[in-house]
Amino acid sequence: SHDLSIKDNGKNIDRLKTQQKVLPLHIPLVTASDFQEIKSAVEIPAPAKTGLESHISVFFSSSVLGSKVSIQEWMKQYPYNCLEQQTARLVVLNEKAHKAKLFKELPLYQDGDGLLRYYPSEQAHGSAVLTAHLLEMNYWAKLGVSQDILTKAEKALVRIYRGELAESGWMDKTWHEQVKLHALATLFLIESPEAKAQLATAVKPDLARDTLGSLVDKWVIFTKTNRQAEREAVLQDLARRFEVSSAKMELKERPEDRNFWLLSTSTSQFARFLLLAKKIGLTPSLEAIYKGQEPKWLRGFAKLKTNGHNGETLPNAYAYLVHTTYTTLAPTGKSIVNKQAYTWPGTGAALKVSREEIFAPLKISHQGSGVPYADVQYFNFLD
Repeated sequence: SHDLSIKDNGKNIDRLKTQQKVLPLHIPLVTASDFQEIKSAVEIPAPAKTGLESHISVFFSSSVLGSKVSIQEWMKQYPYNCLEQQTARLVVLNEKAHKAKLFKELPLYQDGDGLLRYYPSEQAHGSAVLTAHLLEMNYWAKLGVSQDILTKAEKALVRIYRGELAESGWMDKTWHEQVKLHALATLFLIESPEAKAQLATAVKPDLARDTLGSLVDKWVIFTKTNRQAEREAVLQDLARRFEVSSAKMELKERPEDRNFWLLSTSTSQFARFLLLAKKIGLTPSLEAIYKGQEPKWLRGFAKLKTNGHNGETLPNAYAYLVHTTYTTLAPTGKSIVNKQAYTWPGTGAALKVSREEIFAPLKISHQGSGVPYADVQYFNFLD
């Protein structure tokens, strides 16, 4: 803490006392990971020495998705706090004190038009992208945002779609149209009273130009407005965006899929697909294509998530929502890492391999029923 006093002739005339959080100079970050299905004993070779090693954490889970605890641990250490980042933290950690503080301050984040701002400053413009994102997270995670905030935000998104308000900052015409489409899709997804079918009459499939994000948004709009032929068309095109192998289904991106920056990561888009497949369903012909494919979806998503969702809060929030939507039965018994044991069902906490043990092969096995999954994360200090 810091205590500053101003005195005049020996008497205090003003005083300021503040507290400052002291963080470690270097925080180890995940720089590599490995994901293993433990059907039998597994041995992972030791990594090459770099001099920057911190430790290895092994998170166990009952799902091919890996451990949601690893997402929670990452979010606990995340130091930044714009509204999108605070919302992600709320989705993943659901901390009561943080929720109470954020919801008390939330009116300060809303501008006069009803759009939400990244920071509670009168000089900051509201963002349609952020507003739609907050409404979607409130819908998926049941955050409990006040109805007054929601009503103003929903009316603002209608004005965005109609062109009466513009998204803050520079954007080209294509991006602007994606923002408008996403605003409308969000209103239909959350079943807002502002989502009127006549608003969507101009929305049509455009398979030559549709991005991954616009396909998902149109899937929502056509489902909610009961336009089955158009819904079928966009879902057929979505099916062509996935590459199916004997073990997994992976998302194939195109360069234009990354134009819409807030939802441009593969993790976020794949997660939205998985959440919507559960919530609003597929068409009969797509059910036939995907029948029995759910394990492949999850394997593909798990690979994508393990290979780099850490580093951004929004993909972490979506990944966590997928974890809570697709649940599986836990194994029984014990999972062993070298000489350490994880007892099921357990808390999800990681087994930590010290720096001294990193440079020996990692031996993982399971004693009991079921098939656990080991999410091995290598932590290093950044140079």
